[in-house]
Amino acid sequence: MPYLNGFNASIIVNDTEVPHYAVEVDEKSRTLTCWIPSVPGEKFSVTWRCLKGLMDTRGEVYIDGSSAGSEVIRRQIYKGMKGKFSVVEKGNASHPFSFSDLQVDSLNPPSSTPDLGDIRIVIDRIDTSINFDRKRKDRESNGAKRTVEKDQVERIATFIFKYRTSETLQSQGIPSREANYRPVLASPSESSSAALVADSASGQINLPNYKELFTVSSDRATNKRKYEEILAHDDDNLDHEICRLQAQLNELHTTRKTMKRIKKNVNGPGRHRQPRFIYDMLKNGAVKKQEENKSESAV
Repeated sequence: MPYLNGFNASIIVNDTEVPHYAVEVDEKSRTLTCWIPSVPGEKFSVTWRCLKGLMDTRGEVYIDGSSAGSEVIRRQIYKGMKGKFSVVEKGNASHPFSFSDLQVDSLNPPSSTPDLGDIRIVIDRIDTSINFDRKRKDRESNGAKRTVEKDQVERIATFIFKYRTSETLQSQGIPSREANYRPVLASPSESSSAALVADSASGQINLPNYKELFTVSSDRATNKRKYEEILAHDDDNLDHEICRLQAQLNELHTTRKTMKRIKKNVNGPGRHRQPRFIYDMLKNGAVKKQEENKSESAV
């Protein structure tokens, strides 16, 4: 099952995951692309799963370039939640997803319909704490319907499943292609924000806490590495880092609650008590003023 940025996705036919080939991951656009075999007219469903559950997300499905629906997975109710679609609704009617008869013998779709033969799952990070005015409503897992403003999203991952008949894939050698991962080098202006340090002599990139993960060469062909290889190294490191940061966040929340409770106990409900040293200063000043007044009266 293809994996990207804490999510995995798959195409299901007859309750069985369809095999995928020639996986390519573009880090800059956070996009995973692969090829799957298809039978024209065969029904299928689209499914994806949030593996981390650290954010509110929305997944939107596109079939041959047309939107087929979306679903919101909320962090608060996360229990291995996943989105799944098998029908597209048009008005009062529902139609099951089915592979189109592309009538093409190559991997390239017609120029007039560049998205033909694509199943696209777009996953965005969203803020579901506020309802926004938007024409299209999203379906929310285990909860009420909410609306989400388009400007309040951040693209997390995009899965693109390109489907063709088995004969077309075999003729193009797709099943025999190795999976590739394409890291993207940061520009000089982005290097500091991305925390990447490049050694021009060795061509090695050092990423804090992730050393020896990327080896970059001037040859474009060597800028790719196997998809399975990066999963083997990165996923465990990311899980560890996420757990560490989550623990720090929980500790900060606890500290903030403790400070609020202490302030409430010291000041008391509905009162704003001055610190002791300010009270002493005011008291001493009043006593001194009284002594001065007595001295003036005696004179």
